[in-house]
Amino acid sequence: MGIKKMTLAAFFAILTGIGAQIHIPISVLPITLQTSLVLITGILLGAKTGAVSMALYLFLGLLGLPLFVGGGGLHSLFAPSFGFIIGFIPAAWVSGYISRNTPYPTPLRMISACMAGMLFIYIFGLTGLYLNLNYLAGKPFTVYQTLALGFFPFIIPELFKIAATTALCTAVGKRLNFLNHSEEKWL
Repeated sequence: MGIKKMTLAAFFAILTGIGAQIHIPISVLPITLQTSLVLITGILLGAKTGAVSMALYLFLGLLGLPLFVGGGGLHSLFAPSFGFIIGFIPAAWVSGYISRNTPYPTPLRMISACMAGMLFIYIFGLTGLYLNLNYLAGKPFTVYQTLALGFFPFIIPELFKIAATTALCTAVGKRLNFLNHSEEKWL
């Protein structure tokens, strides 16, 4: 990985941390800009660099930098939202892979990339939330109760974020010509 890719990966990791600070608490989990920034990272940087950026975000947050909604540090491993943060790595990879695996990415391709990335965030996040509630907090939660807490309230906001992310990445990608090249060539 070259200097330019490493710099962009670090920039987007920090940007994702800033997005965590912009949040609306609605339950145990807040609505944040993080998910949009994860998808933007994957789409604009590509699968590999996007995943590296989110791994760096996770690492820096666990080191203690206040990049997560609740701050940072090893205690974050036990937060109900930590599964979502783990899901950022595969989400950035899959959104980058889907958006880049075509000669010319259409808005439909961008929507598909965002939806697939969101799917990974929620698979990891809801699994982590279920395990956290049942085994760390010691509260018996069913799968449906976990979905009611960590998924259903977020459907509409996530759809808006997917639409905004698609519009932004399509416009920026065309403007900067990021999306018309393979991951290895554009940087």
